[in-house]
Amino acid sequence: MIMQQNKSSFTYDPRYVSALLALVFTLGTLALIALVVALFILCLYILNIALDAVCEVVSTLSHLYTGGDSIVKLVIWLVGLYVLCKLAPWVVVRFRRALHV
Repeated sequence: MIMQQNKSSFTYDPRYVSALLALVFTLGTLALIALVVALFILCLYILNIALDAVCEVVSTLSHLYTGGDSIVKLVIWLVGLYVLCKLAPWVVVRFRRALHV
């Protein structure tokens, strides 16, 4: 008696499974590399925007300083020192040490 094989059943082929795993890992690695590159480009873009904003602020303040009278220049200096003391307190500590010595 001859038995017929069922052709719709799943047969395990190690080459097919290993090729499928290699494809999945390769696509995942390529996606990870693309994600890292995109993140690097995004960081550069944000840094470029921040530097552009700083340049615009400095340009505006320099025009205000050169065109202003003496009281405007004094106010700009005082505001600049206040901001420096708030943003970098280590400058204040070193300045106080220098004055007390």
